[in-house]
Amino acid sequence: MQQSTLVEESFHFVQKNKATFTATFYQKLFEKSPQLKPLFQNTNMEKQADKLYSSLVLLVENIHNPEMLKAILIPLGEKHKGYGAIEQHYPLIGEVLIETLALSAGEAWSKEAEQAWLSTYQTVVEMMLTGMKAEEEDLEERIEESIEQKEKEQENKYRPTSKLTYLQKVKLRNKKNIWSRLNRWFWATPKWMIALYATLLFFCFTLIGQKVALIQLIIETLEPLSIFIAVLIFIKELPERKRQFHYQAWSIIDEATGIDNSQARIIALEDLCDDGVSLNGIDLEQAKLQNIEINGVVLTNANLKKTNLTNGEMFYANLSHSDLSESDCTGITLYRSNLGFVNLEKANCSSSNFGKANLMLANLSQGNFSGANFKEANLKGVNFKDAYLSGANFKGANVDLEELKKGYLVDAVMPNGKVFSA
Repeated sequence: MQQSTLVEESFHFVQKNKATFTATFYQKLFEKSPQLKPLFQNTNMEKQADKLYSSLVLLVENIHNPEMLKAILIPLGEKHKGYGAIEQHYPLIGEVLIETLALSAGEAWSKEAEQAWLSTYQTVVEMMLTGMKAEEEDLEERIEESIEQKEKEQENKYRPTSKLTYLQKVKLRNKKNIWSRLNRWFWATPKWMIALYATLLFFCFTLIGQKVALIQLIIETLEPLSIFIAVLIFIKELPERKRQFHYQAWSIIDEATGIDNSQARIIALEDLCDDGVSLNGIDLEQAKLQNIEINGVVLTNANLKKTNLTNGEMFYANLSHSDLSESDCTGITLYRSNLGFVNLEKANCSSSNFGKANLMLANLSQGNFSGANFKEANLKGVNFKDAYLSGANFKGANVDLEELKKGYLVDAVMPNGKVFSA
């Protein structure tokens, strides 16, 4: 109770000058650890300051309710893992927090208040680390399951549609021959009327067939013949149907330009990929494509700048020479993909899977790759300058160690399997 009271009383001074407190906190944090800046490169610092203050308010208000804090902090730890936070960050953040609190409280700060905050912060860290470790275990299981599933999958089958598309109807309207008119009449007429006409026609043929032997023979062979002809027509129309299907998918993608979140665009991209269509040179800048599954996709020379690809699946993809700068690729799977010459500058690829991928001459500068998997990847000629690589796994990777060390590597697994330490 005394510890809680000390925390509440000292936080009273923070509430008097929130803006100064948060500004001082981040100033000190970046002074002590400039390598953490990549974690905040795409972050609105004003909003981040509000989040920091709100988190402290939540902590102080619930300091007497540990169960409530546990329910909040464990999921928060999982979330921070996706941002690139690692266990080694927490002592540093705690040190900066205590220093900033001491400055805010001034003469009212005491050794007892410092000890109360240290004890409280340690409890918070333990809860958040529980969430981080749970997220790590869950991520490893998801990656293993995904790899096993995708390696066993056969080639995706094309899903033809039996319905006439809007574009087909427009083309038919523009034609003037009798067959196109008959076709238009057929599709415009209600089903019950078509069935009635067909019944009357067949009934007439049956009556005539009783007197004419040739017509009787035609009627007897009509059913197997009609089935055979229908199959031939269906096969013959497949290329045209496929072209119309592709054109419609591309139209959906183009129409979604500028739309923040278009589920139709994601489905269209997945369908084109399933059908083996190249997306070479496509412009998807700032598109929201979370959880997209486009395994084996060809995205060479594509513009994916600032695109959201979080938790996407892109096994065996080809993204060579594409621009993914400032993109959000948290948790993306690019296992065995070709990423040669790709631009990932300032991208957030924390907890992503680049296992056995080719990233030759790629640009990873200033990007966040914490916890990423680069096992057995080809990383020759990669630009790692100021990249955040803490917790990444480079075991068995083909990489120039001198270039690799231009990034922040604390807690990373090096190609020889040993953990890097500063």
